[in-house]
Amino acid sequence: MILEVKNISKHFGGISALNNISIAVAKAEIVGLIGPNGAGKTTFFNCITGIYRPDAGKITFGEYREEITHFAAHRISERGIARTFQSARVFASMSVLENVMAGTFSRTCGKLWGTLIRSRRILEEEEAVRRRSEELLRFVKLNSRASSLASSLPFGLQRRLEIARALAAEPRLLLMDEPAAGMNAGEKQELLEIIRKICAQGISILIIEHDMKVVMGLCQRIAVLDSGEKIYEGSPQDVQSNSKVVEAYLGKKRDASKS
Repeated sequence: MILEVKNISKHFGGISALNNISIAVAKAEIVGLIGPNGAGKTTFFNCITGIYRPDAGKITFGEYREEITHFAAHRISERGIARTFQSARVFASMSVLENVMAGTFSRTCGKLWGTLIRSRRILEEEEAVRRRSEELLRFVKLNSRASSLASSLPFGLQRRLEIARALAAEPRLLLMDEPAAGMNAGEKQELLEIIRKICAQGISILIIEHDMKVVMGLCQRIAVLDSGEKIYEGSPQDVQSNSKVVEAYLGKKRDASKS
């Protein structure tokens, strides 16, 4: 497993946001995380990425199972974990290309003095970053918009831009928080293709998503949260037919097959 989260708990005052949650993700695996609003899904992501520190439990990452439970966010990013957010977060006043280039920050090694004097090493590094960013824009089919302001992109394309920027950090694990939200059917299909191609490159993916067609068509395993508890984990087929999941999230049992 590239990621192992064991018995994570997180409290805010007297409220238990996460209670004893354990989830693992293997290399090049797509795992879904579903549940109703307020189930604790984004809080779980925030604990993995260092935005929150868990009150209990352990998080390990990588082939050597390095413990990252209390690492700062930038150290976790350096280890190879990247994420996207519920609402697309782009640098509105920067170009599409510049947004992706900004995602390489944790992977560049130029020092302040070299940057100021525009050393040969810095210039070569900048050129490599530009080439890689252009490749990523082609990968998410945004290369024709490279010089456009990020704020000019429609919502669905901003989502793709955020994915390209996350990939610029060269992650081994990508956390995606509701990437299909607000997309039409055609945009969702293109998103599925992009995610599958990411996984085919050996990158593991943990995805929060409310669209059951996206989740069921994409994930090898699905974990279900409800009120901060993990109530089930299994294959998409098992999740659809599990009575606890149907009651907590999917609606009436007779409607589960339509999701």
